[in-house]
Amino acid sequence: ADVDPSHLALYSASALVIDQETGAVLIEKQPTEVVPIASISKLMTAMVVLDAKLDMNEVIEIGDDDVDRQKGTRSRLPVGATMTRQTAMLLALMSSENRAAHSLGRHYPGGMPAFVKAMNEKARALDMKHSSFEEPTGLSSNNVSTARDLATIMQGALRYPLIRDILTTPNTVIQPASGSQRKIRLRSHNRLLPKQNGVQVIGKTGYTRLAKRCFVGAASNGDQEVIVAVLGARDLWGDAQRLVNYGLGRTSGSGYQLTEAEWHKVIQPSETRGTSAAALSRKCAGVRLVHEEGEVPPGLWDRAGAPEAESGLSPAWLAFLPAVKMGWNLVKKFKGGK
Repeated sequence: ADVDPSHLALYSASALVIDQETGAVLIEKQPTEVVPIASISKLMTAMVVLDAKLDMNEVIEIGDDDVDRQKGTRSRLPVGATMTRQTAMLLALMSSENRAAHSLGRHYPGGMPAFVKAMNEKARALDMKHSSFEEPTGLSSNNVSTARDLATIMQGALRYPLIRDILTTPNTVIQPASGSQRKIRLRSHNRLLPKQNGVQVIGKTGYTRLAKRCFVGAASNGDQEVIVAVLGARDLWGDAQRLVNYGLGRTSGSGYQLTEAEWHKVIQPSETRGTSAAALSRKCAGVRLVHEEGEVPPGLWDRAGAPEAESGLSPAWLAFLPAVKMGWNLVKKFKGGK
Protein backbone atom coordinates (compact mmCIF):
# COMPACT_ATOMS: atom_id res chain seq x y z
CA ALA A 1 0.00 0.00 0.00
CA ASP A 2 1.22 3.50 -0.84
CA VAL A 3 0.82 6.14 1.82
CA ASP A 4 1.34 9.82 1.11
CA PRO A 5 4.26 10.90 3.35
CA SER A 6 2.54 14.25 3.96
CA HIS A 7 0.09 12.40 6.17
CA LEU A 8 2.65 10.88 8.50
CA ALA A 9 1.94 11.96 12.07
CA LEU A 10 5.23 13.72 12.78
CA TYR A 11 5.70 16.08 15.72
CA SER A 12 9.38 16.82 15.01
CA ALA A 13 10.96 19.93 13.54
CA SER A 14 13.13 17.87 11.15
CA ALA A 15 13.10 14.27 10.05
CA LEU A 16 14.69 12.05 7.41
CA VAL A 17 14.62 8.39 6.38
CA ILE A 18 17.01 6.97 3.80
CA ASP A 19 17.56 3.50 2.38
CA GLN A 20 20.99 2.45 3.61
CA GLU A 21 21.67 0.27 0.55
CA THR A 22 20.62 2.65 -2.22
CA GLY A 23 20.92 6.00 -0.47
CA ALA A 24 17.42 6.89 -1.66
CA VAL A 25 15.55 9.42 0.46
CA LEU A 26 12.26 7.82 1.52
CA ILE A 27 10.84 10.75 3.45
CA GLU A 28 12.10 14.10 4.65
CA LYS A 29 10.89 17.10 6.60
CA GLN A 30 13.09 20.21 6.72
CA PRO A 31 16.19 18.01 6.22
CA THR A 32 18.61 20.95 5.88
CA GLU A 33 17.46 22.97 8.90
CA VAL A 34 20.56 23.70 11.01
CA VAL A 35 19.84 23.07 14.70
CA PRO A 36 21.66 21.98 17.89
CA ILE A 37 22.07 18.20 18.09
CA ALA A 38 22.88 17.72 21.78
CA SER A 39 24.42 14.34 22.71
CA ILE A 40 24.28 12.97 19.18
CA SER A 41 27.62 14.82 19.03
CA LYS A 42 29.09 11.88 20.94
CA LEU A 43 28.96 9.75 17.76
CA MET A 44 31.49 12.14 16.25
CA THR A 45 33.50 12.04 19.47
CA ALA A 46 33.72 8.24 19.26
CA MET A 47 34.75 8.23 15.60
CA VAL A 48 37.51 10.78 16.16
CA VAL A 49 38.91 8.73 19.06
CA LEU A 50 38.88 5.53 17.00
CA ASP A 51 40.40 7.25 13.95
CA ALA A 52 43.38 8.27 16.08
CA LYS A 53 44.05 4.56 16.79
CA LEU A 54 44.67 5.29 20.47
CA ASP A 55 45.16 2.49 22.99
CA MET A 56 41.59 1.69 24.07
CA ASN A 57 42.90 -0.10 27.17
CA GLU A 58 44.82 2.95 28.37
CA VAL A 59 43.47 4.24 31.69
CA ILE A 60 42.21 7.84 31.66
CA GLU A 61 41.01 9.97 34.56
CA ILE A 62 37.96 12.14 35.12
CA GLY A 63 39.34 15.57 36.01
CA ASP A 64 37.92 18.80 37.33
CA ASP A 65 37.90 20.17 33.79
CA ASP A 66 35.41 17.45 32.82
CA VAL A 67 32.76 18.75 35.24
CA ASP A 68 29.92 20.64 33.54
CA ARG A 69 29.82 24.00 35.32
CA GLN A 70 27.80 25.75 32.62
CA LYS A 71 24.58 23.74 32.80
CA GLY A 72 25.26 21.74 35.93
CA THR A 73 24.39 18.35 34.46
CA ARG A 74 24.70 15.44 36.86
CA SER A 75 27.17 12.58 36.60
CA ARG A 76 27.82 9.29 38.32
CA LEU A 77 31.55 9.69 37.73
CA PRO A 78 33.33 11.57 40.53
CA VAL A 79 36.43 13.62 39.86
CA GLY A 80 39.38 11.26 40.22
CA ALA A 81 37.58 8.20 38.84
CA THR A 82 39.70 6.28 36.34
CA MET A 83 38.71 3.87 33.60
CA THR A 84 39.95 2.57 30.28
CA ARG A 85 39.37 4.66 27.19
CA GLN A 86 37.00 1.96 25.92
CA THR A 87 34.93 2.10 29.11
CA ALA A 88 34.73 5.88 28.78
CA MET A 89 33.42 5.44 25.24
CA LEU A 90 30.86 2.91 26.45
CA LEU A 91 29.68 5.40 29.08
CA ALA A 92 29.52 8.23 26.54
CA LEU A 93 27.56 6.36 23.89
CA MET A 94 25.35 4.10 25.98
CA SER A 95 24.29 6.36 28.84
CA SER A 96 25.39 9.71 27.36
CA GLU A 97 27.84 10.35 30.21
CA ASN A 98 29.15 13.88 29.62
CA ARG A 99 32.22 13.66 31.84
CA ALA A 100 33.35 10.51 30.04
CA ALA A 101 32.92 12.16 26.62
CA HIS A 102 34.75 15.30 27.73
CA SER A 103 37.58 13.22 29.18
CA LEU A 104 37.96 11.40 25.86
CA GLY A 105 38.53 14.74 24.18
CA ARG A 106 40.85 16.02 26.89
CA HIS A 107 43.06 12.91 26.65
CA TYR A 108 43.40 13.24 22.87
CA PRO A 109 46.91 14.02 21.55
CA GLY A 110 47.15 17.82 21.56
CA GLY A 111 44.33 18.16 24.07
CA MET A 112 40.87 19.61 23.57
CA PRO A 113 41.75 22.17 20.84
CA ALA A 114 43.22 19.40 18.67
CA PHE A 115 40.23 17.18 19.36
CA VAL A 116 37.65 19.78 18.35
CA LYS A 117 39.66 20.52 15.21
CA ALA A 118 39.63 16.78 14.40
CA MET A 119 35.84 16.67 14.92
CA ASN A 120 35.29 19.40 12.34
CA GLU A 121 37.81 17.88 9.94
CA LYS A 122 35.96 14.56 10.20
CA ALA A 123 32.68 16.34 9.45
CA ARG A 124 34.21 17.82 6.30
CA ALA A 125 35.65 14.44 5.31
CA LEU A 126 32.14 12.95 5.58
CA ASP A 127 30.79 15.85 3.45
CA MET A 128 28.64 17.13 6.32
CA LYS A 129 28.24 20.59 4.82
CA HIS A 130 26.04 22.10 7.51
CA SER A 131 27.63 20.73 10.69
CA SER A 132 29.96 22.31 13.22
CA PHE A 133 31.34 21.14 16.57
CA GLU A 134 32.64 23.13 19.52
CA GLU A 135 33.14 20.40 22.14
CA PRO A 136 32.74 16.61 22.50
CA THR A 137 29.62 16.29 24.70
CA GLY A 138 26.86 18.15 22.85
CA LEU A 139 26.11 20.42 25.81
CA SER A 140 27.06 23.41 23.67
CA SER A 141 24.29 24.78 21.46
CA ASN A 142 27.05 25.52 18.94
CA ASN A 143 27.27 21.80 18.13
CA VAL A 144 24.89 21.98 15.18
CA SER A 145 23.86 19.84 12.25
CA THR A 146 20.91 18.88 10.05
CA ALA A 147 18.80 15.76 9.67
CA ARG A 148 20.58 15.05 6.38
CA ASP A 149 24.03 15.41 7.95
CA LEU A 150 23.01 13.24 10.90
CA ALA A 151 22.08 10.46 8.51
CA THR A 152 25.61 10.79 7.15
CA ILE A 153 27.19 10.66 10.61
CA MET A 154 25.18 7.53 11.42
CA GLN A 155 26.28 5.85 8.21
CA GLY A 156 29.87 6.72 9.08
CA ALA A 157 29.55 5.47 12.68
CA LEU A 158 28.19 2.11 11.54
CA ARG A 159 31.51 1.40 9.82
CA TYR A 160 33.15 1.09 13.26
CA PRO A 161 32.45 -2.35 14.80
CA LEU A 162 33.02 -1.08 18.35
CA ILE A 163 30.47 1.73 17.95
CA ARG A 164 27.91 -0.67 16.47
CA ASP A 165 28.54 -3.13 19.32
CA ILE A 166 28.04 -0.44 21.96
CA LEU A 167 24.86 0.85 20.34
CA THR A 168 23.50 -2.71 20.24
CA THR A 169 24.11 -3.30 23.97
CA PRO A 170 20.93 -2.80 26.05
CA ASN A 171 22.57 -2.71 29.50
CA THR A 172 25.78 -3.52 31.34
CA VAL A 173 27.59 -2.99 34.65
CA ILE A 174 31.05 -1.40 34.93
CA GLN A 175 33.49 -0.89 37.78
CA PRO A 176 35.75 2.17 37.45
CA ALA A 177 39.42 1.30 37.92
CA SER A 178 39.69 3.72 40.86
CA GLY A 179 38.07 6.80 42.36
CA SER A 180 34.71 5.07 42.83
CA GLN A 181 33.97 2.08 45.01
CA ARG A 182 30.58 1.27 43.57
CA LYS A 183 29.66 -0.42 40.33
CA ILE A 184 27.81 1.63 37.74
CA ARG A 185 24.79 0.09 36.04
CA LEU A 186 24.27 1.33 32.50
CA ARG A 187 21.11 1.19 30.46
CA SER A 188 20.72 2.33 26.88
CA HIS A 189 18.60 5.46 26.42
CA ASN A 190 17.29 4.00 23.15
CA ARG A 191 13.74 2.80 23.83
CA LEU A 192 13.50 1.16 20.40
CA LEU A 193 16.53 -1.07 20.96
CA PRO A 194 14.62 -4.22 22.08
CA LYS A 195 13.91 -6.22 18.93
CA GLN A 196 10.23 -6.21 17.92
CA ASN A 197 8.77 -8.29 15.10
CA GLY A 198 12.29 -9.04 13.89
CA VAL A 199 13.21 -5.34 13.67
CA GLN A 200 16.06 -3.84 15.69
CA VAL A 201 16.78 -0.13 15.96
CA ILE A 202 20.18 1.04 17.17
CA GLY A 203 21.18 4.66 17.56
CA LYS A 204 22.06 7.65 19.71
CA THR A 205 19.72 9.97 21.57
CA GLY A 206 20.20 13.59 22.51
CA TYR A 207 18.48 16.22 24.61
CA THR A 208 19.02 19.79 25.72
CA ARG A 209 16.37 22.40 26.37
CA LEU A 210 17.28 24.20 23.15
CA ALA A 211 17.72 21.11 20.95
CA LYS A 212 14.69 19.32 22.41
CA ARG A 213 14.68 15.55 21.90
CA CYS A 214 16.77 14.10 19.09
CA PHE A 215 17.62 10.68 17.70
CA VAL A 216 19.60 9.21 14.85
CA GLY A 217 19.68 5.49 14.25
CA ALA A 218 19.62 2.52 11.94
CA ALA A 219 16.68 0.13 11.75
CA SER A 220 17.13 -3.35 10.30
CA ASN A 221 14.86 -6.33 9.78
CA GLY A 222 17.72 -8.60 8.71
CA ASP A 223 17.24 -7.96 5.00
CA GLN A 224 17.00 -4.18 4.77
CA GLU A 225 18.36 -1.29 6.78
CA VAL A 226 17.18 2.31 6.89
CA ILE A 227 18.72 5.35 8.55
CA VAL A 228 16.34 7.50 10.60
CA ALA A 229 17.05 11.01 11.89
CA VAL A 230 14.70 13.00 14.13
CA LEU A 231 15.42 16.50 15.47
CA GLY A 232 13.45 18.87 17.68
CA ALA A 233 10.92 16.20 18.62
CA ARG A 234 7.86 16.62 20.83
CA ASP A 235 7.03 12.91 20.52
CA LEU A 236 10.45 11.38 19.91
CA TRP A 237 9.70 7.68 20.18
CA GLY A 238 6.35 7.95 18.46
CA ASP A 239 7.91 9.77 15.51
CA ALA A 240 10.91 7.43 15.39
CA GLN A 241 8.70 4.34 15.40
CA ARG A 242 6.44 5.71 12.66
CA LEU A 243 9.47 6.55 10.51
CA VAL A 244 10.99 3.10 11.05
CA ASN A 245 7.72 1.42 10.06
CA TYR A 246 7.38 3.65 7.02
CA GLY A 247 11.02 3.24 5.99
CA LEU A 248 11.17 -0.55 6.21
CA GLY A 249 7.90 -0.79 4.33
CA ARG A 250 9.33 1.33 1.51
CA THR A 251 12.85 0.00 0.84
CA SER A 252 13.37 -1.35 -2.65
CA GLY A 253 12.56 -5.04 -2.79
CA SER A 254 11.52 -4.91 0.84
CA GLY A 255 10.12 -8.08 2.30
CA TYR A 256 8.89 -6.10 5.30
CA GLN A 257 5.17 -5.52 4.91
CA LEU A 258 3.24 -3.39 7.36
CA THR A 259 0.23 -5.01 8.97
CA GLU A 260 -3.03 -3.09 9.18
CA ALA A 261 -2.28 -2.33 12.83
CA GLU A 262 1.13 -0.94 11.88
CA TRP A 263 -0.38 1.29 9.19
CA HIS A 264 -2.59 2.79 11.88
CA LYS A 265 0.55 3.59 13.87
CA VAL A 266 2.16 5.23 10.84
CA ILE A 267 -0.81 7.40 9.93
CA GLN A 268 -2.34 9.76 12.47
CA PRO A 269 -4.30 7.27 14.64
CA SER A 270 -7.26 9.52 15.45
CA GLU A 271 -7.94 10.00 11.74
CA THR A 272 -7.86 6.34 10.71
CA ARG A 273 -9.81 4.52 13.37
CA GLY A 274 -12.06 1.98 11.69
CA THR A 275 -10.40 2.41 8.30
CA SER A 276 -8.97 -0.63 6.49
CA ALA A 277 -5.43 -0.78 5.12
CA ALA A 278 -6.83 -0.89 1.58
CA ALA A 279 -8.95 2.17 2.24
CA LEU A 280 -5.91 3.96 3.67
CA SER A 281 -4.03 3.22 0.47
CA ARG A 282 -6.79 4.73 -1.66
CA LYS A 283 -7.31 7.73 0.59
CA CYS A 284 -3.62 8.58 0.80
CA ALA A 285 -2.85 8.34 -2.92
CA GLY A 286 -2.25 12.04 -3.42
CA VAL A 287 -5.31 13.26 -1.54
CA ARG A 288 -5.88 14.48 2.00
CA LEU A 289 -6.64 11.74 4.48
CA VAL A 290 -10.32 11.75 5.46
CA HIS A 291 -12.47 10.54 8.31
CA GLU A 292 -14.90 7.75 7.55
CA GLU A 293 -17.57 10.40 8.15
CA GLY A 294 -15.93 13.10 6.05
CA GLU A 295 -12.92 15.30 5.40
CA VAL A 296 -10.51 16.35 8.11
CA PRO A 297 -11.53 19.87 9.19
CA PRO A 298 -9.33 22.44 7.41
CA GLY A 299 -6.61 24.09 9.48
CA LEU A 300 -5.99 21.06 11.69
CA TRP A 301 -3.00 19.78 9.73
CA ASP A 302 0.51 21.13 9.80
CA ARG A 303 3.00 20.45 7.03
CA ALA A 304 3.80 17.01 8.42
CA GLY A 305 0.14 16.00 8.49
CA ALA A 306 -0.11 16.19 12.30
CA PRO A 307 -3.27 17.71 13.78
CA GLU A 308 -2.66 20.95 15.64
CA ALA A 309 -5.28 22.01 18.15
CA GLU A 310 -6.55 25.50 17.41
CA SER A 311 -6.85 25.81 21.19
CA GLY A 312 -3.07 25.31 21.45
CA LEU A 313 -3.26 21.96 23.22
CA SER A 314 -0.28 19.64 22.77
CA PRO A 315 -0.58 16.32 20.84
CA ALA A 316 -0.41 14.43 24.15
CA TRP A 317 -3.45 16.29 25.48
CA LEU A 318 -5.26 15.86 22.17
CA ALA A 319 -4.80 12.10 22.47
CA PHE A 320 -6.11 12.23 26.03
CA LEU A 321 -9.26 14.25 25.28
CA PRO A 322 -11.42 11.32 24.03
CA ALA A 323 -10.88 9.52 27.35
CA VAL A 324 -11.83 12.69 29.26
CA LYS A 325 -14.98 13.05 27.17
CA MET A 326 -15.92 9.41 27.74
CA GLY A 327 -15.41 9.80 31.49
CA TRP A 328 -17.55 12.96 31.55
CA ASN A 329 -20.35 11.20 29.66
CA LEU A 330 -20.29 8.37 32.20
CA VAL A 331 -20.52 10.89 35.05
CA LYS A 332 -23.51 12.56 33.42
CA LYS A 333 -25.17 9.21 32.84
CA PHE A 334 -24.58 8.18 36.46
CA LYS A 335 -26.01 11.47 37.78
CA GLY A 336 -29.00 11.14 35.48
CA GLY A 337 -29.64 7.63 36.85
CA LYS A 338 -29.97 9.06 40.35
